[in-house]
Amino acid sequence: MNYKVGEVYNGFKLLEERYIKEISSSQKLFLHEKSGAKLLALQNDDDNKVFSASFRTPAGNNMGIPHIIEHTVLCGSRKFKTKEPFVDLLKCSLNTFLNAITYPDKTVYPVASCNEKDLMNLMDVYLDAVFYPGIYEHPEFFLQEGWHYELDEKSDELTINGVVYNEMKGALSNPDGLLERHSMKSLFPNTTYQYESGGDPDYIPELTHENFLDFHRKYYHPSNCYLYLYGNGDLDKQMAFINDEYLSHFDKKEIESSIEFQKPLSKMQEVSIDFSSDELKNNAYIALNYAVGNALDAENHIAFSMLQNILIDSQASPLKKAILSSGIAKVVDGYFSTSMLQPYFSIFIKNADENSKDKFTKLVHDTLTELVKNGIDEKLKEAAVNRKEFELREADFSGYPKGLIYNLTVLESWIYDGSPTLHLEYEKALENIKSKYKGSYFEDLIEKYILKNTHSSLLTLVPKKGVSEAKAEQLNKKLANIKANLSDEDIKQIKENMDVLKKRQTEDDSPEAIATIPSLKIEDVDPKIKHVDVKEIEASGIKILLNEATTNKISYVNFMFDTTTVPLELIPYTGILKYLLGKINTKNYSYEDLSNIIGINTGGIYADSEVTAVKDSADEFKAGIVIRGKSLAEKQSLLIDYIKEIVNNTIFTDKNRILELVRNLKSNIENVIYSRGNSIAAQRTLSYFSAKSKYTDMTAGIGFYLFLSSIEKDFDNQFTVLEQNLEKIYKTIFTKDNLLINVVTEKESFSSLNNNISDFILSLGNCDKCSKTAIAAEKLNEGFTFPSEVQYVAKGSNFISKGFKNTGALKVAKTIINYEYLWVKVRMQGGAYGCGISSSIDGSMWISSYRDPRLKETIAAYNDLPDYIENLNLSDEEISRYIIGTISPLDTPLTPSMRGDFTLGCYLSGITEEDIQKERTEILHTGSKEIKALAPLFKSVFSDNNVCVLGNRAKINENKDVFSEVKTLID
Repeated sequence: MNYKVGEVYNGFKLLEERYIKEISSSQKLFLHEKSGAKLLALQNDDDNKVFSASFRTPAGNNMGIPHIIEHTVLCGSRKFKTKEPFVDLLKCSLNTFLNAITYPDKTVYPVASCNEKDLMNLMDVYLDAVFYPGIYEHPEFFLQEGWHYELDEKSDELTINGVVYNEMKGALSNPDGLLERHSMKSLFPNTTYQYESGGDPDYIPELTHENFLDFHRKYYHPSNCYLYLYGNGDLDKQMAFINDEYLSHFDKKEIESSIEFQKPLSKMQEVSIDFSSDELKNNAYIALNYAVGNALDAENHIAFSMLQNILIDSQASPLKKAILSSGIAKVVDGYFSTSMLQPYFSIFIKNADENSKDKFTKLVHDTLTELVKNGIDEKLKEAAVNRKEFELREADFSGYPKGLIYNLTVLESWIYDGSPTLHLEYEKALENIKSKYKGSYFEDLIEKYILKNTHSSLLTLVPKKGVSEAKAEQLNKKLANIKANLSDEDIKQIKENMDVLKKRQTEDDSPEAIATIPSLKIEDVDPKIKHVDVKEIEASGIKILLNEATTNKISYVNFMFDTTTVPLELIPYTGILKYLLGKINTKNYSYEDLSNIIGINTGGIYADSEVTAVKDSADEFKAGIVIRGKSLAEKQSLLIDYIKEIVNNTIFTDKNRILELVRNLKSNIENVIYSRGNSIAAQRTLSYFSAKSKYTDMTAGIGFYLFLSSIEKDFDNQFTVLEQNLEKIYKTIFTKDNLLINVVTEKESFSSLNNNISDFILSLGNCDKCSKTAIAAEKLNEGFTFPSEVQYVAKGSNFISKGFKNTGALKVAKTIINYEYLWVKVRMQGGAYGCGISSSIDGSMWISSYRDPRLKETIAAYNDLPDYIENLNLSDEEISRYIIGTISPLDTPLTPSMRGDFTLGCYLSGITEEDIQKERTEILHTGSKEIKALAPLFKSVFSDNNVCVLGNRAKINENKDVFSEVKTLID
């Protein structure tokens, strides 16, 4: 259809149309005349279509209203009457993304699907949710997702529960989260950014239902709405639907939702905040924060991303080197935050003396002054510019739909009344930077935005014993006081609220309610898998998995070296070795020079671990270190040369550098413990019965973290042994005998790449002793304490070792369990932010909860799961919905790099296309009979008492009878 600027289409007036070459899309910007809604359409040939509705939602306080609304509008609406329409979509949609996101100043509701019919269904549910939510008729939505009092008996203690309440207790237990929150507050004290839009648990219980509704009434109107469509969908049909079903029923109105601009601060603000830690010595966080212009400066957006690489991210960063060399901190990090009206740049240190803030400030100032005066190393600048350009042109977003990331990028300007495609049209800004960076371009940015910028802050997070305990005691006293003043009528109301909530949570949806949820049919699903063409060839006697694909002239190479021959006592050292590779000196390069040449000539080289289960075997697994690299085809010979240098010539003698990296690695794992404690708890649980998981625990999990901590604590005495062991396993691992190669490239690029690979293979030696090391799992039940106000509860076992098999029906059963049983039991009723069941091809199965206020009750829910399956009565029609949701993640479109990972994983695990097709066929033919037949499998898994919990010290100690041992993980 030909569109003309100025014409009206389905109520939308076309304001602007042009082609955006950077993303190969036609941009059409519309205004809905009757309602005032804005619409941006990015049309292209991408099958992975995206829709979103976004609103400016300045918080105004710390009660978390934007966040609680984000949760509650998806609990039910005018047209969609089930108790959790959001979850129902997860069950019966082929979505490639389905979620909602609360930012400090906006709330975004995005969905994505490759199926046109499915996208229309998702649009319908989301638009009804935001414009006609059930929050006005159902106060229990607010009670469940926000907060409510709990009091079973008059003699019981009064407590608070709620999904967002518990989610934020977990989020703000993390020092990194506290640092970010208070950095924003210190820089923008007179704006909405002073508040925690997600909600502060200390303030969330102050929110009333009426104030909550007022916020929705004010901001959730089409006149404050930014609609977005992306991909190869039928735009005319989409706009007609949006207009006819929704926008035509609203009239335009004035809504004051503007985001206020913080006037520049006249001097640096100094702030100190306590956080909970038993380790008081050298455990402070100190941050220097700088406001950087405004969101509509496209060049600054790109330039500061490059400057972050120069000053913080690069291994060759002179600022990072100066700070670490000074000894004032163990870890240096930083970020450039762009999802706000006034971006800011943060440089921070961890594990520092709280009294070293002045030294830190002076050191940063002096080092940057020196860089401005004498200039930044030219190669460091060139590497940063090339890295960013490669990232922009590759546009690989780690599995997220491209249109989703473009959507979030659009909002970084559009929501602030700028051009929606400002940051997508990067070519002009990039070329401008490239034409100037060899001069004093980056030095001038440092001088303007850091050295001479008074709009800045110095934030210190001070470790203090008992902060969490003191807060808990303060809350208990407050609740005891509230309870003492409750009238009989108040107590009756609390119990009535709990009864209403429980009734809603436990009642099955009626057939009429279920019928309101739009669902695809089994016939809408392709019964055939998508063929991924991979060839097995050889070069110099070594197997290569070759994926020929359209890659935008980028070559991706993965060199996997088997690590299962490393002696048992040396296995933990492979976790350190993997992290050091490419970050320490080699025979021909210092680590700084190596970092620069890799940045200048490639898209990056890094090493990580690959630990893969083998199909239908409870005992066998494959493990290795994978050196991953990518470059333009024209520079692939350099890419291979640099990898060759890393695997043949790495030197382990630089004690200070290795200490820096050990500390950084330890800090990274701590971040994972705080942010993804469920995955850490699950991994440890699996190590109680799985050799594969025991290996993973020894190289990347809790076992590895404890090993790393012991080395870091006594590094001077342990370095000689560390150096010797690293050298020993380095020589053991990087040999021809251990090598498997995986390549994704364009057909015309492979011939020359193959020659480079052959040269690489010939540079490798042979393994003297290549016998596989035996690993035995160790049965334990552990509770690990760390400064957290919530728990992460995991339990699991292996069903293949008990005689059961993997089937497609099992995958469908897990979908049912996740969205029917665990969502209701652990999230809705228990108040946890999340909970899920997973399994692996080796028969390992586990459940883990996320930001969970409970412990024993959650384990009890896990234990009751087999009975749930045994008593489950679902019609085949109901099961067909879960089949759709089961297929959805299996059909996620693969980027070239993801394709390489997929084919490598299949090869290692022994999975063939026939296996994948067989499983898909089984999924599509699953019925009630097949689901109920799985009850013995679940009983066998959850009758084993393999439990691991990470969480609050008091809570774990209250329930210490659950564990064979309770340990401190982080002081």
